[in-house]
Amino acid sequence: GERLTFYMPHLSLAGIGARVSKPLNELRVYPNPAISQVTFGGNLPMQIRLRIFNVAGEEVYEYEGETTSGKWTWGLQNKANEKVSNGIYIYVISAEGDKKTGKIGVVR
Repeated sequence: GERLTFYMPHLSLAGIGARVSKPLNELRVYPNPAISQVTFGGNLPMQIRLRIFNVAGEEVYEYEGETTSGKWTWGLQNKANEKVSNGIYIYVISAEGDKKTGKIGVVR
């Protein structure tokens, strides 16, 4: 992590450490290609919006809500909770005004 330090000469406290947030800069998507699930991780913010599209541009899944411990896992299901087919999928994840896109391979 990164550290931001303040020095206050008039106090007995020498410094304060804080994490500098970069919402999607450190995003990792693993495993990729995926067999049963894929995890989006790398210090995600608490609130995210994730959309998954097939290569035809059709939205197959959407999630908007909270993450757990900076991660979120997609079980490779569509909106009807059915397993998606083998292939390439495009993700668009957004949080705190930031947006990132990428590809996920699914193999079964």
